[in-house]
Amino acid sequence: MARRGWPLGAIVGERPSGYLAPNRFALPTMRQLLTIFLLLAFAAPGLGQNPRLGHWCLGQGQGLDFATFPPTLSTSAMSTSEGTTQISGLDGELLCYYFTGKVLDRQNQVMPNGSDIRDIGWMCQGSIIVPKPGSSTLYYLFTMDLNPVTEWMDVYRSTIDMSARGGLGDVVAKNVLLRQSVAPGIAATHHANGQDIWLVLQGGTNDQYYAYRLTDSGIEPPVVSHLFGPHTQIYAKFAPDGKTYAAMLEANDYSWWKMALLDFDKASGLFSPRFELPDDINYGFAFSPDGTKFYYYSAVESELQQYDVWTQEKTVLAAPSFTTLQLASDGRIYLSGQIANRLWVIERPNLAGAACGVRQLDLRFNVFFYHFPTLLESLPGCPPLAGTYTIDPARAGESRNFASFTAAVEALICGGITDAVNFDVAAGSYAEQISIPRIRGSSPSDTITFRSATGSHTDVVLVSSGLPQGSVVELDSTAHLRFENLTLRNSSTDQAGAHTITFAKNCRDIVFRGNRLVGQAAPGGQHDITVVDNGPGARHSKLAFVGNLVEGATNAFTLVGDSLAFVGNTVRNFQRGGIVLSGNHLRLVSNSIATANRFSSSGISLTDGQEVVVAKNTISIADKHEWDFSGLMVSDMGDVLVANNFIALNGSTALYGIQLWGVENASVLHNTVHITGNQTITSNSCMVLYLEDKPNLIANNIFSSTRQGKIYEGFAELGLLRIDHNAYHTNGNVFADLGTPCATFAAWRGGTGPDAHSVFQSASFLSDADLHLLQGQLFLRLENPLPQVPEDIDGETRSPSNPYCGADEIAALEPLAIAAEPVCLGDLTLFALSSASGIASVLWSFGDGQTSVELEPAHRYALPGRYAASLQVLLSDGSRQTLSREVVVLARPASLMIEHE
Repeated sequence: MARRGWPLGAIVGERPSGYLAPNRFALPTMRQLLTIFLLLAFAAPGLGQNPRLGHWCLGQGQGLDFATFPPTLSTSAMSTSEGTTQISGLDGELLCYYFTGKVLDRQNQVMPNGSDIRDIGWMCQGSIIVPKPGSSTLYYLFTMDLNPVTEWMDVYRSTIDMSARGGLGDVVAKNVLLRQSVAPGIAATHHANGQDIWLVLQGGTNDQYYAYRLTDSGIEPPVVSHLFGPHTQIYAKFAPDGKTYAAMLEANDYSWWKMALLDFDKASGLFSPRFELPDDINYGFAFSPDGTKFYYYSAVESELQQYDVWTQEKTVLAAPSFTTLQLASDGRIYLSGQIANRLWVIERPNLAGAACGVRQLDLRFNVFFYHFPTLLESLPGCPPLAGTYTIDPARAGESRNFASFTAAVEALICGGITDAVNFDVAAGSYAEQISIPRIRGSSPSDTITFRSATGSHTDVVLVSSGLPQGSVVELDSTAHLRFENLTLRNSSTDQAGAHTITFAKNCRDIVFRGNRLVGQAAPGGQHDITVVDNGPGARHSKLAFVGNLVEGATNAFTLVGDSLAFVGNTVRNFQRGGIVLSGNHLRLVSNSIATANRFSSSGISLTDGQEVVVAKNTISIADKHEWDFSGLMVSDMGDVLVANNFIALNGSTALYGIQLWGVENASVLHNTVHITGNQTITSNSCMVLYLEDKPNLIANNIFSSTRQGKIYEGFAELGLLRIDHNAYHTNGNVFADLGTPCATFAAWRGGTGPDAHSVFQSASFLSDADLHLLQGQLFLRLENPLPQVPEDIDGETRSPSNPYCGADEIAALEPLAIAAEPVCLGDLTLFALSSASGIASVLWSFGDGQTSVELEPAHRYALPGRYAASLQVLLSDGSRQTLSREVVVLARPASLMIEHE
């Protein structure tokens, strides 16, 4: 078991490592800025759109134009649907396409010298067109043809010049042999420098992968990787970011076949294994634009599957028989197969699970297609980001500005970072929904921060764009990210899963500070709408929420993870749960949690973990329904400190201040729990529910109720429990019931032995909701200093020898005194205080029937004598003091007369 007895001061002072990082600048070149402009200019609904994928030519004279959604059917001269390729320009318009030995221009005419290209004619992935590095008009066409001797594929290069014929193009060289006897399938992606291109082939008869680097000066000898033993690559594809490579493989002796995902080093050209999918075979698969999801139709299971590239988590999406999948320029993945020749779509492929949105489109082909064209899905690389940028639609075109959150996220995904990055967001409302994956280059010192440029969360609002489901911000395997002083608001209504923030996959080192987070409460509370929600099966680490205002929704927080910190947040108007957590090393300090919604169930609920601190929180819940609810519930945890919390509950149902289920090594110290309301259920009004025979300490608390009910309830012996130095009050007929009822406090103490130094007396608070103590309750000093709790909920130092019990240590006020020296009749008597600290109002009575409300008045008595003056003082904490003293007024002596003779 971990250590116990955390000092509270250390908890409040914690903050995540690397929260503040220096700003250093790396200015992009003009070429890099042009790349960014082209990326942003053609950005559509999703992340990572590539305009070069904007037009497909398909068999049977058909085509698809992705300038619209759904895409528009177009025409082509293509007569086959296998072994085809094409490329569009950066404006999304078709440049040229290729099939069965012919290169055609955008007018569907064969280019000059564009016939008789070496090609086997029937291979599903036997050709690809890529730009020639360093040129804006030259393109390489790579094709495969059967070697009649080896019966493997020979690879040939042809060159297309799109500057010829007024932009219609010519084939200026063709059928230049690149390599002999390789496996079917050809794939390409950009080099890490963003300009060169890698062309990848597999050896077929061996275990070798050949990565050819295409540069502005030519084609370099291949970089060779060795994987899996002798095998044949059947089909392969790069993710758009070029970092992951998927391949369908078969052993040359037919002893195995597998789908493998490989890591690809875009700088060196080397491959390494990542993971393998279950035995299966298919020729069609695709990656999401951000490269985090892999979509694959299983021929064995007859179902469309989504795999998380990092966690390997599988989600089954649909059952129709798809034969081909391909990413398009609009950021969507399209599917075709033997389903009434219909086109299907994955609308949001970056999102996990069913949120990706698989559906059939009302678009019918003449025939179904076994394969869509083979395309280069990567774009020229973006420059890495470093330093401070702005997000401001009014400053479009400036070199260090992005027009939207989406554009900034795209740049992060594309280029990564080389230093800490800050985005200063201009005031305004941004109707966007963003998904942020793991960003290359981020670290505890090189963090990514989105923050309000004005420093106020009221000025910047990121609001969901109206989709019925999905989060405003989705964090998917994200790390080292900060959000500061923003408003994030979900505007969806009555939809399950319409969260404000979703931690979709395992995230690490994320900080939300000073934000307003607003959820949309579902009518009647029937849907699981949460402001901050946990993705299925995800477990996070080092998440911190500091000084945020959180409002609305069914639940405010629902998270699973380790080293989660919640400090100084204000949580309001949730319907069922305030902060609901599971995990180890949890810190909940100085949060204010309040609601009066009708389906409330708990202010704080913690389960399944070790080493937990719940300190200095204020929990206030009012019931408007017949549901039971609790202020704090802790279950199946160990090594727990619950200290200095205010818990005020009001309602007519069963109310539980603190619940301990399956908890051991817990210290419940210096808490104030107060339960009020109209009683309709007399059996339950528990401060601590279900005590168990475990080594727990319950000391120096105030447990108070103006209702019927019990202080303690449970099914436990008290052999290991330590309970003492508490102050109790309840109107119930039973004080405690741990299997054997104890009707009174005396019976409880006499029959069981606990609480030898505790008292049973009603404490006085500022109000039923504000549990600060009024002055003058010395019975609450029980002479039990606890080193674990050296200060109270307000940070005031406790008495080192005789502290108050409960969460509030009453500050010792300086004694008040009336300063009034004896005076002679007719002179002014001055009244003063020894200290004016903490005084709200005063009422002076001078003893002669006259009064004053001035702080330090002056009074003239009419007659000599002794007067009983008094002072009533209302202190700022709501308590009162009354002081009195005698004032002496002396008669003036007779005047001395000097007579003259």
